[in-house]
Amino acid sequence: MKYRKTPQEKSPLFRRQWSPITMKTIRIVRWVIALRENIDISE
Repeated sequence: MKYRKTPQEKSPLFRRQWSPITMKTIRIVRWVIALRENIDISE
């Protein structure tokens, strides 16, 4: 599944509601998912 941004997420007001910790957590989760997919493909 590819992640799609909704129009709401692209707006600056929506981004300001997220805390830096939440953004970091989301990035880490996405990175781990991508890493797992790469491992699955290589195997």
